[in-house]
Amino acid sequence: AICLKALRKEPGQRYDSVDAMLADIERWRRREPVLAHAGGTAYRARKFISRHWRAMVVVAVLVGLVAGFVWRLDRELEHSERERRVAEQATELMVDVIGRADPSRAQGEELTLREALGQSVERLRQTPDLEPIVRARVLESVGATYVELSNDAEALPVLAESAAAFAAAGDADGEQRALHARGVAIMNLGNYAAAQAVLEDVLAKRTRAGLRGDAFEAELHGTIGILHQYQRKPAEALAAFDEALRIQRLMPEPDEEQLLHTLRNLGDIRTAQGDLEGGQSALVEARTMADRILGPDHPDSIRLLRSLGRNAVRRGDLAQGLRWLEEGWSRAQRVFQPPHAVRLLLGHPLAMARLEHGELETARMLMRRMRTESVDTFPAKHPSTATIAADLALIELLAGDDSLARPLAEEALATRKALEDTDASIAQPALVLAVLDCRDGRGSPAGVAAELPRVAADPLLAQGLRQAYEQAASRCRGAG
Repeated sequence: AICLKALRKEPGQRYDSVDAMLADIERWRRREPVLAHAGGTAYRARKFISRHWRAMVVVAVLVGLVAGFVWRLDRELEHSERERRVAEQATELMVDVIGRADPSRAQGEELTLREALGQSVERLRQTPDLEPIVRARVLESVGATYVELSNDAEALPVLAESAAAFAAAGDADGEQRALHARGVAIMNLGNYAAAQAVLEDVLAKRTRAGLRGDAFEAELHGTIGILHQYQRKPAEALAAFDEALRIQRLMPEPDEEQLLHTLRNLGDIRTAQGDLEGGQSALVEARTMADRILGPDHPDSIRLLRSLGRNAVRRGDLAQGLRWLEEGWSRAQRVFQPPHAVRLLLGHPLAMARLEHGELETARMLMRRMRTESVDTFPAKHPSTATIAADLALIELLAGDDSLARPLAEEALATRKALEDTDASIAQPALVLAVLDCRDGRGSPAGVAAELPRVAADPLLAQGLRQAYEQAASRCRGAG
């Protein structure tokens, strides 16, 4: 434009002087609008941006950040308001359905919580126009309560409905929470392979979605660790609990109750693997937290007493172990009515600790009670029922009652084989049967001697119980 103006044929359209032309060139060099250009506002704006582009980039970034923050804040406020409405609706619905539960339909003299929950599920199913997210939340709460009540069979269909309702509402996180709870219920029912498939599928989905390092991932690893522990896979269990603890330690504000669960489970598996000091360290930290955030009758406080008792017994402090277990059993009886799994968690190890302490008859009476409660608590062919049957068979054998020991050992052995359990778990009732066969002339000391190494190979078997099995083997002359 400057060159064309300087070359105009008409004198009036050229620069008045050389200085005027030089001034226009200087304006061009400073990226300012030149007089030779006939551009309007857009032209002057481009020149302004050209001169101040760095500042304009900063301004644009700031404007973008502010706009993004305002948009996110608006979305979060909208989401939190929706969450508040959903929570209110779910709470009102739970109060309504339980408040309307019909006592006349109760099976006992008073309406139990289980019966009230059952009626609430019926009312939910009779309300077809309910918002999916509200239905999902209520069903999740009911299913989780069933699990806490050790009524896992009732929980399965409710949690399946909850997961489907979350999926219909487009809430993937809620769907995965419901599936996780369902996996726990399946695990509690003793179907470990199916439970592992469910839990690992949920973990894989969250990993693919990039959801890592949060409380839910830690909880999933912890549940998978418990599952490995039940399957007598101590190395896998320890790795899962270590991963759960690693995630929680990296969180700025971890959920303290969840951290307590992880520490207790880690203490259990370290104790079982022989790392008694490491187990005690984790359990002491968990107990400090429990004293601060939970009451003495909270289920997790009671479960923690079991872990502390087992650790003390393994460390050789049998007196302290018995005190922990006795206190836990006393609280469990006060808080939970049979049938309930927490009662078995305390009563069973207490009976075995009494056996190690030489109190055979006391152990026998308590274990018989645990046997009755386990049959009422768990379905047929459950691993926990098999464990209690095997331990009671050992006690009955040591007490000299072969006629009671045999059917218990046979039941435990059949269940263990059906579950395709570990060799060591199968060997325990098999050893009792071998001793019984030897005593009535159907077996030999060699058969008993063959089972002893398999029992001793169990990495989770306490030293006191190894000695009890050795004592049982000595009942067959020449074995051991």
